[in-house]
Amino acid sequence: MSFVGPLVFDRSDMIGTPAVIGWNADRTRVYLVGYGTHSAETVPFELDLTPFVYGNAAPYELPALRPLMPRNALRPQMTYAVSDDGALIAYLFSEPTRTVTNYTGYGDPFAGIGLLDVRTGQNTILVTAPADEAILSMSYATDSNALYYATARYTESPLGGIGVPIGTRLFRYDLEARQNSGGNQLAPDPNMSVASFAVCGDNVFYVANPLNSEDYILYSASLVNLAQPTALLGGRFGVSFGACVP
Repeated sequence: MSFVGPLVFDRSDMIGTPAVIGWNADRTRVYLVGYGTHSAETVPFELDLTPFVYGNAAPYELPALRPLMPRNALRPQMTYAVSDDGALIAYLFSEPTRTVTNYTGYGDPFAGIGLLDVRTGQNTILVTAPADEAILSMSYATDSNALYYATARYTESPLGGIGVPIGTRLFRYDLEARQNSGGNQLAPDPNMSVASFAVCGDNVFYVANPLNSEDYILYSASLVNLAQPTALLGGRFGVSFGACVP
């Protein structure tokens, strides 16, 4: 049995609090981001643990840390998602110039999705949100060959006067063909506010609530038939989606 102690590395290039966002396929390299109070303060970094994984590190050797993107590629409020094989890092970003009617969330609305290919270093902007809409969140397909993302417009909530997302639509971006498709309504009622979603296999799970209610409903639906969702659970609760379990 081996003892794994605190991980020490030179973090002079990293701003904020280091947080793990993912690993490469053989778990010898870890991807880190420096986070501030509300969002990322740095581009992704790679911490090479190879000498330590295979037991041939020199005495007092520190893991090598390198940025995976140019530091000037940092965009406002970047939020990252790493594919299961560690080859791709997708990220949401905002644009201070984007205006979305009734939006009252923290900072600026998410305006687009970018993709970093760790293998080649290629960094590409994949999609931007439609006019007067924001991107809510994104989720990899189970085999990581596509990204699902949801967009919405905003309206004023009758309960609290804050802006809430409605008219949520689900899109699929094929990472191999580099083609966008979908755009179908996610919730059974366009006036329901979708809080979060996750794709698992051939289904999507999401949480939504009517504008005049504090109760939430957990739905599941086939990706090929979003119009007929199944209500799984209702009540006053919050859901944070994790990984799919085979």
